[in-house]
Amino acid sequence: MSVPIWFWITAAVLLFWAVGAYNRLVRLRAAIKQSFGSVEAHIRQRDALLAQWLEGCSAAFGLGAVGLGAESAQVHCVHAARGACVQVIAAVDHARAAPSGAQAIASLRLAEEVLIGARGRLSTELAAQARFGSAWDTVMQTDELAAVDGSLGFARGQFNEAVQVYNDAAMQFPTWVVAGIFGFRAAGVL
Repeated sequence: MSVPIWFWITAAVLLFWAVGAYNRLVRLRAAIKQSFGSVEAHIRQRDALLAQWLEGCSAAFGLGAVGLGAESAQVHCVHAARGACVQVIAAVDHARAAPSGAQAIASLRLAEEVLIGARGRLSTELAAQARFGSAWDTVMQTDELAAVDGSLGFARGQFNEAVQVYNDAAMQFPTWVVAGIFGFRAAGVL
């Protein structure tokens, strides 16, 4: 008994479609990794600026001495911001291995939120110190940080867009069949 020609044609079309769908998912996952490289570069640049900024805060607040009252709060804010920076860099290092992994990106997003909170508290303390006539000028550091934060926001938007395109492609029927067979999982956004 011979197999009809239409069966072989259908099998070939399905095979070529499956290979094309697989290659598209691989290409989209590579685009996520590439856009994460830009996010990582901006985070590391921001980390270097934050380190300089926190050194200036340390000098301004006299971290060598034990502070009381308002100085104690300022010292605490500087230490919290330093700790948050370390957490973000650790999360970036973890996410670099698999930027399309939802858990790694979720931990980076949480570390970023902690850093945002620590920076907000530190900015509040700096504003309070400025009202009392501080000699330390933070304008240049905050302007540079704002510029890097803007660039980081743009890179984050590109990353999230790449993730959305990948997730949409992986969830489309019948591509989700290929995604399930070859282990393409949904990626997380920042």
